[in-house]
Amino acid sequence: MNHRKPFAWTLERLAGASGWVLGRLAWSTEALAHRMLRWARVINNAAWRADMAALRLARRD
Repeated sequence: MNHRKPFAWTLERLAGASGWVLGRLAWSTEALAHRMLRWARVINNAAWRADMAALRLARRD
C-alpha cells in the first residue's frame, strides 16, 4: 500500500499556505500603512508648528 498523500490534501495544504502568505502580506501592508500615517501626522504637526512660528514672527514685525 502506498502512503502517498491524496491530491485533496495537497490542495488543502497549498491553500492553507497561500492563505497564510496572503494574511502575512495583508498584515505587513497594514502595518506599513499605519507607520506611514503616523509619520505623516508627525511631519504635518511639525509643518503646522513651523507655520505658526513663521506667522508669529511675521506678526511681530
